[in-house]
Amino acid sequence: MVKFKVGDRVEIVDEVMARRTGAEIRLGERGKVISVWTNYLCVLMDGDEDGTPWSIPMDGLKLIQKEGTKMPAKLTEPRPDWDTYFIRIASEVAMRSTCPRASVGAVIVKDNRILSTGYNGAPAGKPHCIDEGCIIDEGDDHCQRTIHAETNAIAQAAKYGVSIDGATLYYWDSKGRYASTVAELRDHCQKCGQLAEAAGMVRVCGRGL
Repeated sequence: MVKFKVGDRVEIVDEVMARRTGAEIRLGERGKVISVWTNYLCVLMDGDEDGTPWSIPMDGLKLIQKEGTKMPAKLTEPRPDWDTYFIRIASEVAMRSTCPRASVGAVIVKDNRILSTGYNGAPAGKPHCIDEGCIIDEGDDHCQRTIHAETNAIAQAAKYGVSIDGATLYYWDSKGRYASTVAELRDHCQKCGQLAEAAGMVRVCGRGL
């Protein structure tokens, strides 16, 4: 268990646990430890104008900076495994998506090294959906302006001459359409699945965080 001290800076990581004492606080809010009890901390939250501290269970808090130091405290969360690590990166890549219908990010990895990334959006230099709207195919309800994230990642590797034979495709999808094999990927999108298979990718890992 983390040992808290007066003067430490903490962050709310479990809103339900933190509000058990009636504290009017939200996930991600930060403050300074005023006093330490057995299972609770007395915390003065940032921006609290009346200066009233809250009694908050330790289980609802994360240490972010030790008292008397300028550097953030050592992370108390366990290191993520490789799959989680690359899925998190894929979720960040998805933030670049330019089609409002979905945000998808793809990361191609081999030997735990990133070879290529891609997100769903129009080809470089072409108008984006967020600027000029989607072009919808009434037959399959797909946006014709957008290239899928998986395809974009494969295309980027090809453009720069990077072999992805034997690689793993990680992807994050805001709509929760996940696959764990190339065959399952084809069920979601036949073109993306076919490209992944043709490029020699041997594994697919798509899931939420």
